[in-house]
Amino acid sequence: MHIEPQRRIYICFLLFAISMGALLSRLPDLQDALGINKSELGLTLIGAAIGALISLTFSAPIIARLGARTTAFITVLGTSAFIALVPWVAPPRWYSPYSSAKGCSPARWKSISTSRSIVSKPSSVAG
Repeated sequence: MHIEPQRRIYICFLLFAISMGALLSRLPDLQDALGINKSELGLTLIGAAIGALISLTFSAPIIARLGARTTAFITVLGTSAFIALVPWVAPPRWYSPYSSAKGCSPARWKSISTSRSIVSKPSSVAG
């Protein structure tokens, strides 16, 4: 099946719009699930935009040198490999799951996490 180049671009933009629409409609749920505030979420979103601008700046010489097909192949393969390796990457030593909850101490984090559980424990039970 032969698809004209401009139609391929239209399809790429359509798929991007659909995926961004799906992501952006779920941002409040993602924000709650990750336990981040609006400023942290905004910083993440602006970081993605800045990263896109930087990558577009440096991609032109790479595409000119390697060619569009090779660059696309390496990009897709490299991105897939990095995403697949994420579960095996150890967190940095300074990272603590207790400190990521808006600066909570371990005791406060424990009280927050137990108060959000589906089955609540009686207050007389220790631990």
